Amino acid sequence: MLLHQLPNRIRPLKLLLITVCALSLAACDATSQESPTPTSASGNDFFKQGETLTAAGDCRRAIVLFTEAIKLNPNYWQAFRGRAHCYIIQGEYAKSVDDFTEAIKLAADAYSYEGRGDAYTLQGRYAEALSDYDEAIKLKPDYAAAYQVRGFVHMLTGHMEDALRDCTQALQLGPDIAEAHLVCAEIYLPKGDYDVSIEQLDKALQLNSSLDEAYSYRGLAYAKKGLYDRAFNDISLAFKINRNPGTNYLVRGQVYMLQGNNKKAVADFSKVLSSSAPPWERQQANDLLEELRSK
Repeated sequence: MLLHQLPNRIRPLKLLLITVCALSLAACDATSQESPTPTSASGNDFFKQGETLTAAGDCRRAIVLFTEAIKLNPNYWQAFRGRAHCYIIQGEYAKSVDDFTEAIKLAADAYSYEGRGDAYTLQGRYAEALSDYDEAIKLKPDYAAAYQVRGFVHMLTGHMEDALRDCTQALQLGPDIAEAHLVCAEIYLPKGDYDVSIEQLDKALQLNSSLDEAYSYRGLAYAKKGLYDRAFNDISLAFKINRNPGTNYLVRGQVYMLQGNNKKAVADFSKVLSSSAPPWERQQANDLLEELRSK
């Protein structure tokens, strides 16, 4: 199955992790073919149909088919992994962890560890996520996506040097992965390296012009440089795409703060909290609201 066909509808890590899942599912096909594949009688037909539906974005029906495959063959680790990816896309992260864990018990590999790490990250369980990304990289040292998401989690936990090291390694292994450039840009922003961040975001958008968060964060980098016209132009482009409204409101709120327009900033941060934004964005929005209200 081609993982890049999975619907990208979550957000940097939500979006980033779904994209990574897509990349890893494509690789999973190759590893699945290296292992004994269950016969049609033991669930392979259900599994293949599930893959097709996942690629078409119909995870609800795909889960039913993966479940049927597992009923016919409880050792069908590929079906556990396929269902786990669908649970991530649907936001059912605890179920995803359970299925990745079963897949790992049956046939531990880098892709299942990375997938479970993604599910942990989306629950805010960062220590467990980092442990799984470490295992994924041990099993597959050239796994660019695992370095990419591990770098992201290092950034979330404040380990910026580790984050930058992983991001650099991800780009060396996968220079054409747009999301790796996006993660690097997010790492450079709080360091004050705005021009480097803009350069990375330019590259991300050259590779994937539908990354609305890349426009948003480039807008924030411009705002940090005092270039507000460019900032709002980029943020406007982000909202036109708007796959990740929580991210876009979070970034625009920060730009309003830089301008001193606290009323609009509060409105945008409040929208983040009422959205389906991932835990780290909700926490950041809440912290910024507290900062504004304390003034």
